[in-house]
Amino acid sequence: MLKYQDTILVLRKPNGVTAIQGNVFVNRGGHLDFDTSHQLARSSVVTLNEGELYLGNWGGDITQSFKQLIVDNSGVLYFEGDDGSSSIHKLYLDDLLIHASGELIFKRWKEGRDFILVKKTSENVEDALKKMKFEGYDPSKIQLADYNNEYWEVKGAPEPATYGAGLMLGVLGLVRYRRRQNSLR
Repeated sequence: MLKYQDTILVLRKPNGVTAIQGNVFVNRGGHLDFDTSHQLARSSVVTLNEGELYLGNWGGDITQSFKQLIVDNSGVLYFEGDDGSSSIHKLYLDDLLIHASGELIFKRWKEGRDFILVKKTSENVEDALKKMKFEGYDPSKIQLADYNNEYWEVKGAPEPATYGAGLMLGVLGLVRYRRRQNSLR
Protein backbone atom coordinates (compact mmCIF):
# COMPACT_ATOMS: atom_id res chain seq x y z
CA MET A 1 0.00 0.00 0.00
CA LEU A 2 1.41 3.38 -1.00
CA LYS A 3 1.41 6.20 1.50
CA TYR A 4 1.39 9.93 0.84
CA GLN A 5 5.06 10.27 1.74
CA ASP A 6 6.18 7.39 -0.52
CA THR A 7 8.55 8.15 -3.37
CA ILE A 8 7.90 6.39 -6.65
CA LEU A 9 10.26 6.36 -9.61
CA VAL A 10 8.68 4.86 -12.72
CA LEU A 11 11.12 3.85 -15.46
CA ARG A 12 9.43 3.71 -18.86
CA LYS A 13 11.99 4.80 -21.48
CA PRO A 14 10.98 3.41 -24.89
CA ASN A 15 12.96 1.76 -27.69
CA GLY A 16 15.67 0.16 -25.58
CA VAL A 17 16.86 3.45 -24.07
CA THR A 18 18.54 2.93 -20.67
CA ALA A 19 16.96 5.21 -18.05
CA ILE A 20 19.67 4.90 -15.35
CA GLN A 21 23.36 4.22 -15.97
CA GLY A 22 24.53 4.03 -12.34
CA ASN A 23 23.67 2.39 -9.05
CA VAL A 24 20.27 2.78 -7.38
CA PHE A 25 19.35 2.96 -3.69
CA VAL A 26 15.70 2.35 -2.80
CA ASN A 27 15.10 3.25 0.84
CA ARG A 28 12.08 3.09 3.15
CA GLY A 29 8.99 4.35 1.35
CA GLY A 30 10.72 4.16 -2.01
CA HIS A 31 9.39 2.28 -5.02
CA LEU A 32 11.34 1.65 -8.21
CA ASP A 33 8.94 0.62 -10.97
CA PHE A 34 10.10 -1.07 -14.19
CA ASP A 35 7.30 -0.57 -16.70
CA THR A 36 9.37 -1.48 -19.76
CA SER A 37 12.47 -3.62 -20.31
CA HIS A 38 16.15 -2.74 -19.95
CA GLN A 39 15.76 0.41 -17.87
CA LEU A 40 18.99 -0.02 -15.86
CA ALA A 41 22.52 -0.43 -17.14
CA ARG A 42 23.71 -4.02 -16.98
CA SER A 43 26.50 -2.88 -14.62
CA SER A 44 24.10 -1.28 -12.07
CA VAL A 45 23.84 -2.35 -8.44
CA VAL A 46 20.42 -1.98 -6.79
CA THR A 47 20.26 -1.73 -2.99
CA LEU A 48 16.96 -2.16 -1.17
CA ASN A 49 16.79 -0.79 2.36
CA GLU A 50 13.11 -1.32 3.20
CA GLY A 51 12.29 -0.29 -0.39
CA GLU A 52 10.37 -2.02 -3.17
CA LEU A 53 10.97 -3.01 -6.78
CA TYR A 54 8.00 -3.41 -9.10
CA LEU A 55 8.03 -5.32 -12.36
CA GLY A 56 4.95 -3.95 -14.09
CA ASN A 57 3.06 -4.97 -17.19
CA TRP A 58 2.40 -1.60 -18.77
CA GLY A 59 4.47 -2.44 -21.84
CA GLY A 60 3.91 -6.20 -22.08
CA ASP A 61 6.76 -8.54 -21.19
CA ILE A 62 9.42 -7.06 -18.91
CA THR A 63 13.07 -8.15 -18.85
CA GLN A 64 15.49 -6.39 -16.53
CA SER A 65 19.14 -7.26 -15.90
CA PHE A 66 21.62 -5.78 -13.49
CA LYS A 67 24.84 -6.69 -11.76
CA GLN A 68 23.73 -7.12 -8.16
CA LEU A 69 20.69 -6.85 -5.92
CA ILE A 70 21.63 -6.08 -2.30
CA VAL A 71 19.03 -6.23 0.46
CA ASP A 72 19.72 -4.34 3.70
CA ASN A 73 17.12 -4.93 6.41
CA SER A 74 14.24 -5.81 4.08
CA GLY A 75 13.01 -5.41 0.56
CA VAL A 76 10.05 -6.35 -1.59
CA LEU A 77 10.00 -7.52 -5.19
CA TYR A 78 6.47 -7.04 -6.47
CA PHE A 79 5.21 -8.61 -9.71
CA GLU A 80 2.38 -6.63 -11.25
CA GLY A 81 -0.30 -8.52 -13.09
CA ASP A 82 -3.46 -10.39 -12.40
CA ASP A 83 -3.80 -14.16 -12.66
CA GLY A 84 -5.00 -13.82 -16.25
CA SER A 85 -2.00 -11.71 -17.29
CA SER A 86 0.13 -13.21 -20.03
CA SER A 87 2.98 -10.72 -19.54
CA ILE A 88 6.25 -12.44 -18.66
CA HIS A 89 8.57 -10.85 -16.06
CA LYS A 90 12.25 -11.81 -16.04
CA LEU A 91 14.79 -10.38 -13.62
CA TYR A 92 18.40 -11.40 -14.37
CA LEU A 93 20.93 -10.88 -11.56
CA ASP A 94 24.65 -11.56 -11.60
CA ASP A 95 24.57 -11.68 -7.81
CA LEU A 96 21.97 -11.59 -5.04
CA LEU A 97 23.16 -10.55 -1.57
CA ILE A 98 20.81 -10.41 1.40
CA HIS A 99 22.60 -9.18 4.52
CA ALA A 100 22.43 -11.17 7.76
CA SER A 101 19.46 -9.25 9.17
CA GLY A 102 17.81 -8.85 5.77
CA GLU A 103 14.75 -10.39 4.18
CA LEU A 104 13.48 -10.32 0.60
CA ILE A 105 9.75 -10.79 0.09
CA PHE A 106 8.21 -11.68 -3.27
CA LYS A 107 4.62 -10.52 -3.77
CA ARG A 108 2.22 -11.68 -6.48
CA TRP A 109 4.84 -14.04 -7.91
CA LYS A 110 3.35 -16.67 -10.18
CA GLU A 111 5.21 -19.71 -11.48
CA GLY A 112 5.60 -19.71 -15.25
CA ARG A 113 4.94 -15.96 -15.49
CA ASP A 114 7.58 -14.48 -13.17
CA PHE A 115 11.26 -15.45 -13.22
CA ILE A 116 14.01 -14.52 -10.76
CA LEU A 117 17.22 -15.64 -12.43
CA VAL A 118 20.57 -15.57 -10.64
CA LYS A 119 23.89 -16.39 -12.27
CA LYS A 120 25.32 -19.72 -11.25
CA THR A 121 28.58 -17.94 -10.38
CA SER A 122 26.84 -15.94 -7.59
CA GLU A 123 28.62 -16.66 -4.31
CA ASN A 124 25.69 -15.49 -2.19
CA VAL A 125 22.64 -17.18 -3.71
CA GLU A 126 22.57 -20.25 -1.42
CA ASP A 127 22.65 -18.06 1.69
CA ALA A 128 20.06 -15.70 0.19
CA LEU A 129 17.53 -18.54 -0.21
CA LYS A 130 17.23 -18.78 3.58
CA LYS A 131 16.25 -15.10 3.77
CA MET A 132 13.49 -15.08 1.15
CA LYS A 133 9.73 -15.36 1.44
CA PHE A 134 7.27 -15.87 -1.38
CA GLU A 135 3.86 -14.56 -0.33
CA GLY A 136 1.47 -17.55 -0.23
CA TYR A 137 4.26 -20.12 -0.60
CA ASP A 138 5.98 -22.43 1.86
CA PRO A 139 9.17 -20.65 3.05
CA SER A 140 10.92 -23.97 3.67
CA LYS A 141 10.48 -24.99 0.02
CA ILE A 142 12.20 -22.08 -1.75
CA GLN A 143 14.61 -23.64 -4.18
CA LEU A 144 16.99 -23.17 -7.08
CA ALA A 145 16.02 -24.80 -10.35
CA ASP A 146 18.24 -25.18 -13.39
CA TYR A 147 17.11 -22.49 -15.87
CA ASN A 148 19.94 -22.77 -18.40
CA ASN A 149 23.71 -23.32 -18.38
CA GLU A 150 24.30 -19.79 -16.99
CA TYR A 151 21.39 -19.08 -14.59
CA TRP A 152 19.51 -20.59 -11.66
CA GLU A 153 15.81 -19.87 -11.30
CA VAL A 154 14.65 -19.05 -7.77
CA LYS A 155 11.25 -20.67 -7.22
CA GLY A 156 8.68 -20.98 -4.50
CA ALA A 157 6.51 -24.00 -3.73
CA PRO A 158 2.84 -23.58 -2.76
CA GLU A 159 1.81 -23.85 0.88
CA PRO A 160 0.48 -27.33 1.76
CA ALA A 161 -3.00 -25.79 2.11
CA THR A 162 -2.79 -24.72 -1.53
CA TYR A 163 -2.03 -28.28 -2.57
CA GLY A 164 -5.03 -29.47 -0.54
CA ALA A 165 -7.34 -26.92 -2.14
CA GLY A 166 -6.13 -27.90 -5.61
CA LEU A 167 -6.61 -31.59 -4.86
CA MET A 168 -10.09 -30.93 -3.50
CA LEU A 169 -11.07 -29.02 -6.65
CA GLY A 170 -9.80 -31.91 -8.75
CA VAL A 171 -11.82 -34.44 -6.74
CA LEU A 172 -14.96 -32.30 -6.97
CA GLY A 173 -14.48 -31.96 -10.71
CA LEU A 174 -14.10 -35.74 -11.08
CA VAL A 175 -17.24 -36.41 -9.00
CA ARG A 176 -19.22 -33.93 -11.09
CA TYR A 177 -17.92 -35.44 -14.32
CA ARG A 178 -18.92 -38.96 -13.22
CA ARG A 179 -22.39 -37.84 -12.17
CA ARG A 180 -22.86 -36.16 -15.54
CA GLN A 181 -21.71 -39.30 -17.35
CA ASN A 182 -24.09 -41.47 -15.30
CA SER A 183 -27.03 -39.15 -15.98
CA LEU A 184 -26.34 -39.25 -19.73
CA ARG A 185 -26.53 -43.05 -19.69
